[in-house]
Amino acid sequence: MSSFNILASSKLKDNTLAQFVTSNVTDDLSNVPGLGGSGKIADALRRNGITSTFQLIGKFLELRGPNMTSVENCNLFAMWLTQRGATGSSRNYIVRSIAEKCSAIMPGIFDVSEFPEFNKE
Repeated sequence: MSSFNILASSKLKDNTLAQFVTSNVTDDLSNVPGLGGSGKIADALRRNGITSTFQLIGKFLELRGPNMTSVENCNLFAMWLTQRGATGSSRNYIVRSIAEKCSAIMPGIFDVSEFPEFNKE
């Protein structure tokens, strides 16, 4: 199973993530950290009907079931992305970016404290 690695996603530059989370959502997939607007991941998403950031956010939300934890939601989204060619750090950056963006729009949908490995000191 291709699970989301929140520790790997923490290597995403704070200012890049913050800029994405606080900016307006646009159609342009290239605004999603880890995705870029061209390349095999973006092309695979387009072939699967995901042509905008709105649709990518929609897929993340579509995968969220009742009483699902942030960990479960992120893992499902990571698996979905893997099936479309997203791997490694790019996949983790995309998951984290979309989850954080959704949390900014809908507080509580993503809770980093549910990832115990992230909170270890």
